[in-house]
Amino acid sequence: METVGLLKMPGTGCKLYSLYFKILFLLITVTSHMNSIDKNADGDYLVSARHTSTIYKISGYDGSIIWQLGGYNSSFIHVDGFNFSWQHDARFRKENSTHTIISFLNNASNGISSLATANTSSALYVALRTDISPMTATVITKIDRPDGRLTHLRGNVQQLPNDNIFVCWSENGYISEFTPSGELALEAKFMSKRLVVYRAYKFNFTGLPLDPPALKAYAFGTTAETITTVFYVSWNGATEVVEWRFYGNGIEESEFQLVGRAKKTGFETTYMSAGYQTIVYAEGFDAKGNSLGRSVAAETIVPGGWEFAGCKAGPCRIPDVATPLIGYIPNEDHAEHGYQSDSMSISTYRDEANAVRNAVLGILLVCGVLGVISLLVALWRRRRARQASLYKKYEQVRSEEGSVDEVLLEGSEEK
Repeated sequence: METVGLLKMPGTGCKLYSLYFKILFLLITVTSHMNSIDKNADGDYLVSARHTSTIYKISGYDGSIIWQLGGYNSSFIHVDGFNFSWQHDARFRKENSTHTIISFLNNASNGISSLATANTSSALYVALRTDISPMTATVITKIDRPDGRLTHLRGNVQQLPNDNIFVCWSENGYISEFTPSGELALEAKFMSKRLVVYRAYKFNFTGLPLDPPALKAYAFGTTAETITTVFYVSWNGATEVVEWRFYGNGIEESEFQLVGRAKKTGFETTYMSAGYQTIVYAEGFDAKGNSLGRSVAAETIVPGGWEFAGCKAGPCRIPDVATPLIGYIPNEDHAEHGYQSDSMSISTYRDEANAVRNAVLGILLVCGVLGVISLLVALWRRRRARQASLYKKYEQVRSEEGSVDEVLLEGSEEK
């Protein structure tokens, strides 16, 4: 382990790798089972070697070992006699001219009970005093696995921005989070014992989708007094939306009006408005009142039987809408929100959709007829070929009386 497969020429940024060092590095990796490498601001490396139960600090300049913690030849006096074994995920946490603080998961077991060095696995924070001789190593934080068991394989330790410590114990995806005082704040695992994870991390997720929100609106009611427009809006992946605002225009209105507001509730938010809105759209806002994006304006869907329920005229009549789908979004807003202008009316869209549907049905019908004809022709040809093969077994000869008889050809057997 004294020579690592990395040499750096002084005064240059070029790294030279020889075949010898590549082979040596491969052998060291396989036999020592390196499972993590971290790098500090000085360019040195912290390497965890599971099979030697040792953590090494390696010079990024010449590849030499600066110190090693644990194993048979530790560079430190272990204060209070602490030990560890079969560890994972060694990381630099803090470092200055006198001290280095590192963290790692002390597995304390490789699955063989006789080789275990503790009754339970733990997350360790160790302070290394490096400015004295001999150097010392002191455990400053120790968090035991909450269920008291051993993590034989895998695992990691993560320090969160709020100084909480998040630990993955691997088996069944078992994870736990602890406050700086060591109090258990979170604990979870998979229900199935077949599932494991190598490492687990906790991060904030902020989603700002490129696609606009999805909106559907339906009208319900049988008279002008009972009509209600119900909005359904969702925005897959948008994490910052806290409020939806709903806009619409009535049959006689030429501009969109604010219909109402609703707090975001789960994946899909529902809002109910009295009256019939012809064209609608929804706009999402964050906690500071900033607009995050709006849906494409869409026609409210009406029941197919309205005309048979006394809803033929007035505000609840089925309108022949010619409002542009996005015509009421100002042009200057298009580029900002990523929309494209479109002045095609809803009736035009319907006509085009019907034309496409009819064309597809016509093509399918023609293909079906051609398929049947092809099948019949193939069967007819097969039958003709079979008859011809049977006919070739015979030849016509004239008898003494002058009649023509069919005689079986020589070598043929009548079946």
